[in-house]
Amino acid sequence: MDFLATIFLESPVWLAGFSFICLAICLFTRRKLEGPSRASCLPATLGAILLLFILQNLITTQREHIWAALDLFVAAIEKSDASSAASHISDRYDCEKMNREQIVKFIGDALADVRIYDSQIARRDVTLHGDNAELNLGVRATVSIRGEVGQFHVGVWKIGWIREADRWLISSMQPQMIDTIPVSGLRALREMTR
Repeated sequence: MDFLATIFLESPVWLAGFSFICLAICLFTRRKLEGPSRASCLPATLGAILLLFILQNLITTQREHIWAALDLFVAAIEKSDASSAASHISDRYDCEKMNREQIVKFIGDALADVRIYDSQIARRDVTLHGDNAELNLGVRATVSIRGEVGQFHVGVWKIGWIREADRWLISSMQPQMIDTIPVSGLRALREMTR
């Protein structure tokens, strides 16, 4: 089901590929058709393709809501705006023995020493479980520590999400790997930047 949602509702590239295949099939079979079927085959196929693209544009899936929330959170981190980043953290945040208040303070303290910019999301796989979701995130970014020249880093993160009042908020955040180094958690990552 996730695969079909990706093709038809979330990815214009996949839908374009699917549409190309449908159009090729239509043009191939059209040669063998006769009468009204032959005349209506191409317009019907083009109409169906147009309708699929319109539906994809109109429907926003829960994964797309999470991706949009992630983009806003990453933008807040890049701007070093701890209060804006905090608006994406759930009151039910619980990870590494930190609650919402502690993770918000942690982010604020980290952003005072570290500047993250030129972020590029390489992978963002979302698994939905009702009102909860897990995001496996691959990201590349330039990181500057205490005003030094920024260095390019690659990270793998696992981020938990919870839906509260039709909004997806972060309920846990765990770095898995930075560059090729496994990381046991946010505190361990913070120690690496000192």
